[in-house]
Amino acid sequence: MTGLHLLSVCDLAGRPDSLQIMLWQRHAFVTHPFAGGFSVVDVRDPRQPKPVAYVPPPPGTRTLHLQLSDGILLVTNEADDSASANYLDKEQYFGTQLGDNIEANGEFSAGVRVYDVSRPSRPAEVGFLPIPGYGAHRLWWAGGPLATASALPTGASDFLLCVLDLSDPVAPRLVGQWSPDPAPPTADSAAADSAGAGRIGLHHAILDGTLAYGAWRGGGLQIVETAGGRLRLVGALPPDAWGGGNTHTALPLPGRDLVLLADESVQDHQADGVRRIWLIDVADRAAPRVLGPLPEPAEQDFGALGGIFGPHNLHENRPGTWQSEDIVFATYQNAGIRVYDISDSKAPAEIAYLVPPGPVRNVDPRASSALAPQSSDLLVTADGIVFASDLNAGLSLMQFEGT
Repeated sequence: MTGLHLLSVCDLAGRPDSLQIMLWQRHAFVTHPFAGGFSVVDVRDPRQPKPVAYVPPPPGTRTLHLQLSDGILLVTNEADDSASANYLDKEQYFGTQLGDNIEANGEFSAGVRVYDVSRPSRPAEVGFLPIPGYGAHRLWWAGGPLATASALPTGASDFLLCVLDLSDPVAPRLVGQWSPDPAPPTADSAAADSAGAGRIGLHHAILDGTLAYGAWRGGGLQIVETAGGRLRLVGALPPDAWGGGNTHTALPLPGRDLVLLADESVQDHQADGVRRIWLIDVADRAAPRVLGPLPEPAEQDFGALGGIFGPHNLHENRPGTWQSEDIVFATYQNAGIRVYDISDSKAPAEIAYLVPPGPVRNVDPRASSALAPQSSDLLVTADGIVFASDLNAGLSLMQFEGT
């Protein structure tokens, strides 16, 4: 069983560090977490991807994430702390509140930058939403008037849930913000901190209508109603409910009253604990409950290999892409891309996998000396072409062959 076959690998014109991917008019828009900025790749022939544009970041700024709809591209701007001692110390960075450990930065941009990409190879900046403070980390916007951002405004302890009004997409407005208060309890706060689960800050929140399903790292799952900019908590589940932590993604599957939840692994050899992908029952949004984990990759001992083993992100069922509440895709870092059949929530099964080629050099300053794949993010087209990023090894394109 593999179920996926590799079509091509693109080194993004010598900038192989890659993270989030969006598609528009058969062009891929890919962020660079360390080189900064984003690249545009012509993928009309997925066997021969061709970089056609590169947009550098503002000085001192990281541009980790982006969202795209109807020719409008949103790109996050935050302080580039990738050379700081706090960032390089994973246990501290993921285990303590980010606002308590921000080191002095020089010039940088903080907020959300807006581009017109109606001509994909010629992105044109058309707007900017400033969010004073550390900046914006990740967004969710699938078109329409409502978006979410994780941002760290001045004085906040970590990334908050920010709600944006995109009624005029070239002039987004910040209309509300929210964070858990008090912090959700954990079974053992000291143990959670040492395992990297203690930091409570939003990674990102995916919208289903006006409900934001947020992954709050050490705060687990938080479901928030955002209607009218008056944010209120609907339901929550702390990570000690499933023995996890460092929650990265909470993907709603509304037709089945489920959430697919990924905890992020961040240290080699699972030194931060075993992280898994979990199914959560949210039939009662006010009282989520754990159903169980998805299978771990098992064809070899990935934990003993170089690089990080464990989940990072999920394909997020965006409009116009692969949309399924039964067949789901995930990145598993040194275990590559994993595809699961979750149609039976009591017996989820892995049905396909592919580990893309590793890097020729490491760009991530936190990487070990091992030249290991670190599949990070992905996007899957309606016809099953998987676009997968790697923090060091560029963009891989593969075809899902079905069951």
